[in-house]
Amino acid sequence: MNIISVYAPEDNKPKKERELFYDQLQETIERQPANETMIVLGDFNARIGSEIIPGIKQRFNEDVINSNGELLINLCTLSELRMNNTFFHHKAQHKYTFENSRGQRSTIDYILSNRHIHPAQVRDVRTLNSANVNSDHRLLMGKIKLRLPLKRNNKTNRKEQKLNVESLWHDSTKDLYQRKPQEKIETNQINSRDDVDVCWQKLKTNIEEAANEVLGKRMINMDKGINRTPWFTNEIKSTQYNIKINN
Repeated sequence: MNIISVYAPEDNKPKKERELFYDQLQETIERQPANETMIVLGDFNARIGSEIIPGIKQRFNEDVINSNGELLINLCTLSELRMNNTFFHHKAQHKYTFENSRGQRSTIDYILSNRHIHPAQVRDVRTLNSANVNSDHRLLMGKIKLRLPLKRNNKTNRKEQKLNVESLWHDSTKDLYQRKPQEKIETNQINSRDDVDVCWQKLKTNIEEAANEVLGKRMINMDKGINRTPWFTNEIKSTQYNIKINN
């Protein structure tokens, strides 16, 4: 899945600057794999009107259109992108994505999707007025249900070194581990001149060195999965119990 986040120049910027932005966006879209899902979203600074363009935009939008809006409509038509905001009939308070201090409102933020996302998969697009994002833009939410295939690599065999905590089953190791950290602390002591960071680093080093020296490390296969029965050790597995049942 490919997600492209954009911030377009404002409509009052020079025409060449705005056209250059949409040319670069068009090139970026064309570089994406043709057989993969794609979402383009962000602040387009575009007002696209309410005229219906089949498969591209619906009528549930404000009536105003500006120069950036025309550029965005051309982009979506050429790239076959669906302007999802316009397909959902919401109240005005859930439709406008921008409002300034003078009370001027408009829809200039959009969530676009390509043909590999079926219209039925786009469940809703609306603004969340309750979300305070410290901006004159409102948080725009899109609900899209996707089923993406999982890519599995059967050749993966990730291994990592872990502390051999299983050795604590032995009483001798347990007793040694209880004494070792104290020895380390006495050797690498914390004094009154140390700040909190130095104190923490010394304590951490003492504990880690004690654990490495007493417990040692072993290789763990990270792709094997979680051990749901850590208590079932080799010692328990090899022990045989004779159970006598009295009738």
